[in-house]
Amino acid sequence: ERYMCTEAASTMASPNTSLPDSGQLKDTIAKINEPQSRENNLKHFKDSSIIGGTAGLAKLLCTNIDKGISTDEVSQRRELYGCNSLPSSPRKTWFQLFVDTFDDDTLQILIVAAVVSLAVGIYDDPTTGYVEGLAILAAVLVVSVVTACNDYQKETQFRELSKANDEVDNIVIRNGKPFKIPVSEIVLGDIVHIEAGDSIPCDGILVRADSL
Repeated sequence: ERYMCTEAASTMASPNTSLPDSGQLKDTIAKINEPQSRENNLKHFKDSSIIGGTAGLAKLLCTNIDKGISTDEVSQRRELYGCNSLPSSPRKTWFQLFVDTFDDDTLQILIVAAVVSLAVGIYDDPTTGYVEGLAILAAVLVVSVVTACNDYQKETQFRELSKANDEVDNIVIRNGKPFKIPVSEIVLGDIVHIEAGDSIPCDGILVRADSL
């Protein structure tokens, strides 16, 4: 199966180039990618004044269904339309995770108990009455530090695993030849070759299929 990439993750302003302006192209592509509007999307896709079917889309994206795009255009397309990856959400710092540990009800109860113990202990015995309260606060601090360290380590491992899962190679057709590249290197207008079991690496249009 061959699949034409029709959307990149981000867009930028277009300088003087033979490729279409990113803003206008985004508006045009949006007409065939409306959520829960299959009939309207298909109507706009076939409408010659908007897309004009598969051939019209290939012309709009300056690509060739059989040969794909030129390797000389890849960097320019990436600069104009962005790369095929979504920005990762900002991760919490260790200090933020440390602060979050105090949302736990048990720790809050222990902190209140420590404060009360400090007040009562110092009132009853100013010399050693603070020991029990400080011991409780020290225990709370240790638990919070250990929990924050574990959460930070888990988030780091999760992000590394997610990154490894996202870096799956796909076959694209460029200059009429197949190239195996990571998903993040797919650009707008690429002809992607998809086989059974492959995941869809980007938004696109199915241009050719066997036994489908």
